[in-house]
Amino acid sequence: MLKLINPEYPIWEVTDFEVPNFNYILANPNNFNQHGHDNKGLRQSIKIPQEVNLAWHKSCQPIQEMLRTCDELVVDDMWKGRLKDLSWPDPEYSHVDVLLDKPGFMMYPHVDNRFVLGVVIINLQDNPKDSGTYYEQLDYRAPTQKGTGTFMLNHTNTLHSINQPGPTNRLIGYQPITIALIT
Repeated sequence: MLKLINPEYPIWEVTDFEVPNFNYILANPNNFNQHGHDNKGLRQSIKIPQEVNLAWHKSCQPIQEMLRTCDELVVDDMWKGRLKDLSWPDPEYSHVDVLLDKPGFMMYPHVDNRFVLGVVIINLQDNPKDSGTYYEQLDYRAPTQKGTGTFMLNHTNTLHSINQPGPTNRLIGYQPITIALIT
């Protein structure tokens, strides 16, 4: 289920996202560095089987359909009907990134680069309280329960950040959608 948080911001809360169960293997720690803050291995990538990509793709179909039919003014102002032909990335060639953020991981407020059309961020487990993505202009924090999260279209008013307070790890599925999918 998708719920637009505020008609002036292209951010939707996602609930009832079907999260596939899987065993994961940690990949190499990703030393995520932003504006001089080095997280020293606090974000790690997870290797996942292809069937997880297929299940994720199926769960993202309602987002694709919503974007194709959305008549919200904020979306029309941004894309002028160009999303009506959007095709979600094929799971054979694109995959969801599964990220494990350890307590202390942080990402400063930022807007994604212009190649990013939007981003899906879904909790793959019940994550720590207050570890959800924070949207600055709305003073809104994404939910942290398994199968919930947010979808946002990249825009100057979708400034967002992360501060993972712990005490346990945060495990999310993260998939950027690029503008190449509508050209």
